[in-house]
Amino acid sequence: MSRIFTPDWMQAMTEIFQTQRLIIREWIPEADAAQAFEIYGDSEVVRFLSGIPEESVENVRVRLQRVTERYSQLNNGSGLWAIVEKQTGEILGTVLLKQLPDNEGKPTQDYEVGWHLKKAVWGKGYATEAGRGAIEYGFNTTFCGFIHNTNILFVH
Repeated sequence: MSRIFTPDWMQAMTEIFQTQRLIIREWIPEADAAQAFEIYGDSEVVRFLSGIPEESVENVRVRLQRVTERYSQLNNGSGLWAIVEKQTGEILGTVLLKQLPDNEGKPTQDYEVGWHLKKAVWGKGYATEAGRGAIEYGFNTTFCGFIHNTNILFVH
């Protein structure tokens, strides 16, 4: 991971990896909550997640803070990261690399790759690009042996 400094946020952010068009980085809850609300406040985006859109930017900020802290504590190479378009700096969505639990909730050696994108960028190949990057990151950087894709659904 490398550290990048951006004047927009006046703080360091941790880059996880890059693809041709994207920077995958840790979420910065205070700075990113409004853009994340555009994603998680949209009922069509969350239809296959919780099904319930977030109600406010503050709720999203709190959720991002909790998720960021949880993955930081795990410290196992997994995460839920912001997908940022290189050209514009706009947050397009989330990509995740998540260690899967067994039936008793204990971590297994299996991982899931997933993504959530704002509706405006559906159909532009960002999910494929971010997902492939996460798989490569998982195999090359962490200890992923197997990655399961348990929710294959594309809505256009």
